[in-house]
Amino acid sequence: MKYEKSCGAVVYDFHQGLPFVLVEYMVQGHVSLPKGHIEEGETEVETALRKIREATNLIAHIDGTFRHEVTYSPMEGVQKTVVFFAASVKNTSEARPQKEEVNELRWLGIHDAIKEMTYDTDKEVLHHAASYLAWRYYHETWNGCGGPAFPKLLYREHAVDIHSHIVPCVDDGAQSLDEAQELILLDRQEGMDVGYMIALIP
Repeated sequence: MKYEKSCGAVVYDFHQGLPFVLVEYMVQGHVSLPKGHIEEGETEVETALRKIREATNLIAHIDGTFRHEVTYSPMEGVQKTVVFFAASVKNTSEARPQKEEVNELRWLGIHDAIKEMTYDTDKEVLHHAASYLAWRYYHETWNGCGGPAFPKLLYREHAVDIHSHIVPCVDDGAQSLDEAQELILLDRQEGMDVGYMIALIP
C-alpha cells in the first residue's frame, strides 16, 4: 500500500453574517477546495498556506481551531489522507486563479459550495466547516458587541449544532434514512454526540 498526504483549507469570508467559501473550478473539470501534496520538510499548515497562495494568489491566515481529516483510496493500492484547515484572508478581491491548474475561482455561500463539489470527501469537509463557521461568527459577534466577556470555547469539545441536515428529505442534507444514519456515524467518528428529535406536526 502506498500512502500519500495532502493539506488544504476552507478559505472563508463573512458577508452580512453569512459564510462564503472560495471554490476552485479546475482545468481537469472537477470542482474542489485549495489543497495539494505535502512537500518534504513542510508542516501541515505550511503546505496549506503554500497551496492557497499558489492556486489563488491569496495570503491566508490559518485558524488552527478547525482541523478535519479525510482518508480515501484514489486508486487501487493507494491510500490518501487530506488534512483541511479553515483560513481567512484580508482582501478577497486579490483572488486570482493559477491558470495551469485552475480555470476559475468563485466565492459561494457554503451550502451552494457543497452542491458544487465533485467529490463526497470535499462535501463532508464543507458540512463540518459550516458548523464551525457558524460557531466562529457567533463568538466574534458576541465578543465585539461590548457585552460581558464570553469564554471562547474549544469548537471540537463544546460546539452545539442545531440544524436539519441529518433529517431526511428536509433540505440539502440527507435524502434518505440510510443516508441520515451514515451522517450520524460520520459525526460520531469525529467525536461528536449526535441527538435527534422527531416532531409530529398536524
